[in-house]
Amino acid sequence: MATRLIVSLILVFALILSASISSAQQPEIEASLKAIPEAYKGKCPAVIKFEGQITVKNLKRPPLKVQYKFIRSDGAYSPIETIFFEKDGSKNVSTTWTLGGKKLSDYEGWEAIKIVYPQDKESKEAHFKIKCEEPGPHPETSVK
Repeated sequence: MATRLIVSLILVFALILSASISSAQQPEIEASLKAIPEAYKGKCPAVIKFEGQITVKNLKRPPLKVQYKFIRSDGAYSPIETIFFEKDGSKNVSTTWTLGGKKLSDYEGWEAIKIVYPQDKESKEAHFKIKCEEPGPHPETSVK
């Protein structure tokens, strides 16, 4: 009985130690995104561009594969994209969102970067708003 308890305690300790070692070896991954322009007023449809960066710090074992997607306030999201890091640093990423028209003349929304591999992280939301002065013929929105 005592032997079982000791073996169980050793296994638990080994799992805790293993988890702390593996998390210490994980690089830090961050993402940031901004909307350009943040406020649009004019003829529609409008094209909002999103420019961002994915940054890796404390990379111990290159190459590091990072997979991400853009997520939006309307629930849509882009296909997963992959970039590789050979060393610490930042890589630029971007996307666009075209929206506005007869049925959608005013809109406020956001996009963010969602890292899906090797960690699960999100950037802060990049908010924007549009006001169509002359709604165009395209009432839909699109993801690019």
